[in-house]
Amino acid sequence: MKILITGAEGFIGLALVNLLVAELNDENEIFCIIRNKESNVLPVSRKIKIIHHDLLNSNFPKLPSSVEVIIHLAGISKTFLSSNDGRKQLQDNILATSNVLEIAEKTKAKKLIFASSVYVYSGIKAGSFKEEMSLLPLEPLGISKHVSEMILRAHTASSNLSVLSLRLFTVYGPGSKETQFIPEAIKKFLHSEKQASFGNPSVKRDFIYITDVVRAFKLAIDTIALKGFNAINIASGRPHSIQEVVETIKNLTSSPKEISFIEQNVNDRSIDLDHCGDIYFAKKHLKWSPLVSFEDGLKNTINAIK
Repeated sequence: MKILITGAEGFIGLALVNLLVAELNDENEIFCIIRNKESNVLPVSRKIKIIHHDLLNSNFPKLPSSVEVIIHLAGISKTFLSSNDGRKQLQDNILATSNVLEIAEKTKAKKLIFASSVYVYSGIKAGSFKEEMSLLPLEPLGISKHVSEMILRAHTASSNLSVLSLRLFTVYGPGSKETQFIPEAIKKFLHSEKQASFGNPSVKRDFIYITDVVRAFKLAIDTIALKGFNAINIASGRPHSIQEVVETIKNLTSSPKEISFIEQNVNDRSIDLDHCGDIYFAKKHLKWSPLVSFEDGLKNTINAIK
C-alpha cells in the first residue's frame, strides 16, 4: 500500500507516521509531504519517502504515480486568532485542501482521510455533538474546516474518491504544543510559582488521547465499507470540566500549590460552551472506541514533560 500524508511533522502527523512505520510491513510506502527542508523529526525508515513542498503552492513536485490513501493533516489549527490571522487561516486551510484534492487526482487516490475539528460545531448549543447536525461555525478554524468538508463532499459526488472526515475533539498527550491547555497546566504545577491560575472552571471539554486518535486514522485507512463523503467524531464521549482537569493534574503531580480560577466572559467565544462528542458512528463504522483513560493519559503526559 502507498499512503501519502500531509502535515506529517505535526503533533498528530508524527505520532501517526510512527504508528504506521511500526505496524506496516516493508512492502508499504509512506510519502510525507513536508514544508521545512531542514526538519529531521521523522523516524528513519526505508518505508518513508519525503516530498518537500508547500501545499499553498499548486506547482506540484514529482509525486508518486499512484497512492491508495491520502491523509490530510496539514493546516493552521490555532483558535481565537486576530482578524488578520483568522483571514489567513481561512484562506490557507481552504487552499491547502483544494490543492490536496488535485494531488488526489494526480495520484489516482481511492480514499482521502481529512483531519477536521470539533470547531465545526462552534455556534451549536448542545450537550453532545452528532455528525448529522446542521453546521454554522462562528470562528475561522471551524469555518475553514466546514468549508473544506463541503469542498470534499462536492468532489465525491462527481468522482470515485471516498472521503472520511475525522472530526477531532481536544487531542492531548506527549508531543503536543506547549501552549495547549493540558501541557500548559502541567507546567504551572511543576514550576515554582506559589499559585496556579486558570480560566473558567465550569467549562467542559472532550479530551482524547493521541494514541487513540492515530489508531482511529489507522482504522480509517483499513475500512472499505464507507463510500462517498462521511464525517465521524473522534472523541472520548466523556466531558471533563476545566476544574476537574486542573485538580487531577494537581493530585498527579503532588503539587502543594493553591489553585485559582478567573471567570471570563464567554459570550463571544462560542466554543467555550460545554461540548462532548457522540461516538456512535466511530464505533459502528470504524470499530473504534477510546482505550486510554483520561487519568492514564494525563499521567503519560506529565511523565513526558517532567
